[in-house]
Amino acid sequence: MKEQACQFGEQRRLSGIVTLPEDDKSRVGLILISAGLTAKVGPYRLYTELARDVAKTGICTLRFDLGGIGNSEQIYAGYPLKVRTQLDITEAADYLESAYGITNLVVGGLCSGAEDALRYAYDDSRVSGVILLDGHGYSSSDKKSKPLNGRTIIRWIGSLLKKLDLYKYVMGSAEESSLEGVQGLVDYQQMELVESTHILNTLIARPAELLYVYTRRFRHSLTRKEQFAQMFPQVNFKDQVTVSCLPHMEHTQVFEEDRRELVDTISQWLSSRFPQQVLVKE
Repeated sequence: MKEQACQFGEQRRLSGIVTLPEDDKSRVGLILISAGLTAKVGPYRLYTELARDVAKTGICTLRFDLGGIGNSEQIYAGYPLKVRTQLDITEAADYLESAYGITNLVVGGLCSGAEDALRYAYDDSRVSGVILLDGHGYSSSDKKSKPLNGRTIIRWIGSLLKKLDLYKYVMGSAEESSLEGVQGLVDYQQMELVESTHILNTLIARPAELLYVYTRRFRHSLTRKEQFAQMFPQVNFKDQVTVSCLPHMEHTQVFEEDRRELVDTISQWLSSRFPQQVLVKE
């Protein structure tokens, strides 16, 4: 396993780490996308541990900071968040192709990074796999209900405080204006069911492989694999979607044993779905 720091993209503004198999002959590249404001190491170094583990299966990983996060500069500040993110991931994918000749890609991430990966996969035919860690979940009993989203609860609380004229006492005027600036950077609502259904059908037809992992965050709506299909009644998964439910695990994995289990889950999926990449040791 080898690791190299890199700068790429327009004006070499994006900062990342490439983790390579020992023989440098990977034909599949994994791109890990920032979760919220978390830098390229991932929450509790999850991305670092994952990248080093999958190098054993012959897969090259690029984990990088999105523009404005960590060591990466933001030059598209006037663009909407989704557009900025797509541009950043495109530059990452182009870098793997130009620097390492890799055109077969798997993209993935945690939380908002999962949905960023799914949206990007829709637009780039080089993507043959997507990893979604706590990406999105919908009520299987009421398809018209809004997606489950922790940020929605926060907004409800904020709206209630403002209606009661208590917001300034809870947050303070300085904190409020500061919070508005941060929300403009990170506020990311879960995609609607109609959008995710369309993207899934497109990726399955490509064909692409998808891994969904759900932790304790979705314990009230999804704890069994059977429930997943109920969320997407208009999608024929054709054995291309793998679902792993880990309700005993927190959304971000503080404990080493939890990170190890999650990394093993992802690595085993990559090995089974991209078996041609497994290294044969002489």
